[in-house]
Amino acid sequence: MFISQFLRKKSLVVLICASSSSVFAAEPVDPTDESLLPPPGESANNTVSITQEEIASGEIPLGTIFQQGMQMFSTPFNTFDGLGDGPLNQENNATLGGRPSYVEPNDDLIFPFPRRVNGGDAQSCLECHGIGSAAEIPMRFTVGGVGSISNNVLATTDFDIADEAGNGYARVDGRPINPPFVFGSGGLELVAMEMTQRLHRIKARAKRNPGVFYDLKTHGVNFGKIRWQEHEATAEALAKVKDQSQLRFAHACNPEGTSLAVGSPIFGERHKIPDQWAENEYGSVLHLDVSKVEGVGADLIIRPFGRKASRVTTREFDCDAMHFHHGIEAEEIFGNEDHDGDGYIKEITIGQMSALAIFNTTTPPPFQEHLSREARQGRRLFKDIGCADCHKLKLQSKSKILSYHFPEFSPGLKIFTPETKFYEVDLTTIGFQANGRGGIKVPAFSDLKVHNMGPRLEEKASGVSDEVNRSFITARLWGVADTAPYMHDGRAPTLFEAILQHDGDAFDQREAFRGLSDEDQAKLIAFLKSLRTPEEL
Repeated sequence: MFISQFLRKKSLVVLICASSSSVFAAEPVDPTDESLLPPPGESANNTVSITQEEIASGEIPLGTIFQQGMQMFSTPFNTFDGLGDGPLNQENNATLGGRPSYVEPNDDLIFPFPRRVNGGDAQSCLECHGIGSAAEIPMRFTVGGVGSISNNVLATTDFDIADEAGNGYARVDGRPINPPFVFGSGGLELVAMEMTQRLHRIKARAKRNPGVFYDLKTHGVNFGKIRWQEHEATAEALAKVKDQSQLRFAHACNPEGTSLAVGSPIFGERHKIPDQWAENEYGSVLHLDVSKVEGVGADLIIRPFGRKASRVTTREFDCDAMHFHHGIEAEEIFGNEDHDGDGYIKEITIGQMSALAIFNTTTPPPFQEHLSREARQGRRLFKDIGCADCHKLKLQSKSKILSYHFPEFSPGLKIFTPETKFYEVDLTTIGFQANGRGGIKVPAFSDLKVHNMGPRLEEKASGVSDEVNRSFITARLWGVADTAPYMHDGRAPTLFEAILQHDGDAFDQREAFRGLSDEDQAKLIAFLKSLRTPEEL
């Protein structure tokens, strides 16, 4: 498998290292408060020193940024990095920043960190993303891999482990999540950006012809139809048009206090955004009809990350993950505010977050081994019984260049604007194959659509609809040979069991697989076992 030279020649990569007299970790709110400074023999662990200005200058090699991002991914944060929450929020103790620990506080441990449920479950990203292959014995470990069942995230504050309610299972009001790998994230991010931009161009074209439905087709995937409808130009309607000039789409990295942010994609609630209004060139007021949109939210933004299609980029995912899992609060969200009251600010800087995002998106993609005769026949069966209808064998981008933006979303419902771009990477230099049309092949085996997977796979989160609990983005199958256990919560130890857990929109495919002979089922499994994770970074 091809891996770029800068990743092979690690000896040539120059790291930006912190000297013993320099501190690049979180800043104490009060530098004179000795309780916020490391005691003798201790120090903060976060020594990633790269700045946003250095990255944006274009003068630092990608390999160096990659190493700084990998260090950020692997650092076990401690108290003096801002690890954990601050004082307990008595009004809502599930709120990030004020969550209780299972350890009782005392005078020498004022804000104990660990919770294990509802976040506070790791000191580093690497703890839960470190298995390169679960198919090898012993397991092969690497930076950026999957998690085992013991790494499952319990995104909940309410559960009935003893089944006192007599349900026949341990009810979890929320989300058990088995951690995925980050390999190949750059290709997904690029394709998703292009798909989003295409859908928004279709929306703009439809605006010029009110009343007519336009197909939302892009990159070989159909997301339904939209149309704009003319509406009476009442004072209320005109006010809505004016208000939307300052709205932002939902984004986990939006600055705290962005009161006009639109929507909340948490738990896949894909239509919780205000109606979209606009004026056309003739002075009419238009309202966007999204009743026939499918597999994407009403904002028409493809969010490839998170099992519920909740995050648009790895940067957005990391803003949320740093806060939820580690209690590390991002400068780009909270600025100089000590939001959680733990005594530290800028617990991850804008530059550190950029380096982390660039690391995530320049990890090499998974690959396919040479197919045996049995696996080739399994590939044909995979298509014949309809698996490839959703698990598309590959998506193809128009460009090979992944651009990085800060901020990613701006007021006026703007996304990824040219003036916010600060860096770019040619993804053919990190292992993606060119497609001969200016772009790259992304063989992720996903259509990046959200599907209703039926009652077998539904979660039990209260406060959301059955449809939301049953809806998931099409799982990416690249690397699947090495990533057991399977499904969003790790319920299936084997690929055979994972296939039989499909339901809802995939019911027909499940039953078609069940109807295959033992020999043909083995062929299809052999094909899936040819999809491997990269062997090194």
